Amino acid sequence: MHKAKCFHSIWVSTDSEVIADCARAEEAEVHWRAPYTATDDASSVSAVQEFIKSHPGLYIP
Repeated sequence: MHKAKCFHSIWVSTDSEVIADCARAEEAEVHWRAPYTATDDASSVSAVQEFIKSHPGLYIP
């Protein structure tokens, strides 16, 4: 993933240990989703908002 050299960081948002392990194996950062954003009914918008609130120092252009 980092071979492209056009990303400062790559994040995977999940509540699964298996997915988190795969992400870390490829040198991605892992964001553990809050229970309210890790449901079948949760919107993508709520997941993105939760990610941004959880990482206030992260630069998102």
